[in-house]
Amino acid sequence: MSKRAILHVGVHKTGTTSIQAFAERHRSILRERGIDFYTGVHLPNNHVELHVAAMRPERLSPFKMDNELVVDESYREAVRDKLHAYVNSSDAERIVFSSEGLSYLRYADEMERLKSLIPTSQIEILFYVRDREAFLRSYRREMRRHRLPETIDPDSYAYTADNTWLANFAERIEAFSRSFGAENVAVIDYDRELGAHGNIIPSFLRALKVEDAFDPASWRDLFLNTSDSPN
Repeated sequence: MSKRAILHVGVHKTGTTSIQAFAERHRSILRERGIDFYTGVHLPNNHVELHVAAMRPERLSPFKMDNELVVDESYREAVRDKLHAYVNSSDAERIVFSSEGLSYLRYADEMERLKSLIPTSQIEILFYVRDREAFLRSYRREMRRHRLPETIDPDSYAYTADNTWLANFAERIEAFSRSFGAENVAVIDYDRELGAHGNIIPSFLRALKVEDAFDPASWRDLFLNTSDSPN
């Protein structure tokens, strides 16, 4: 059976926590529709090990900083072995991974390492975007809750000046398009979906082509990690 991996890469502050909670809650229904929501190494619903193993060692993320992770080849091999075993043993046609940390990946070598972690060449990227200024306001608040690097260079996840690369969604999308093919990168407008449905979950279900399997009541209580600009 030819399997397809779906990587929900965020970005941050676009409802990722809610999507992950929904997928965890409804694993069995998703399995009935041929979709396997991966169980992570560090966190069951947020598959942080993918970005940790793929990212250049000198680059940091909030998870790497908060957990003081040392990422060496043995760590990367362990993650690769776990993912390969999981995907190869699954009887589902599609395997879904979700981690907003993946959106921090910028460089071709990082994308190639990410590809090497997943034993299928059929990989689809789900990338959410939102209003630039609203994103920056919410993301800056988020960063204040994390341990930050002593020195913050322009390549950092913690660089939140007005000219930050983090708010250049076109550039971030292009990095994935170059490596995975533009035809395999689906871009979803967070603000439009929120305005139309009041929740981000329906857009995720449409991307998976399983919206008919769920009643709106299944997601009405899910909008987690909220501030005045939801996560």
